Amino acid sequence: RITELTEHHNNRQAEIQQAILEGPRSAYEISSQITWNIPDLDWSNLPPLHKRIAVMETIAHLECMRWEGKVQRIIEDEFIMFKPR
Repeated sequence: RITELTEHHNNRQAEIQQAILEGPRSAYEISSQITWNIPDLDWSNLPPLHKRIAVMETIAHLECMRWEGKVQRIIEDEFIMFKPR
């Protein structure tokens, strides 16, 4: 089970890193670009509660990555954005 969790964490970090390659992105923008295991629904069709949960999970990964020195959090026009470090 720990192996599955570690694999999920590493895969999610790789997706996040790919999503921010072209420049700073908000957690919402990043969330919309990564995969979610919800059958038959893509990001545009996710219910609002599911999107909120996805953004919160993305923020958790981003903060972990920030602590590990992999991403940088910046404030741009009053928005919290993340970019590669």
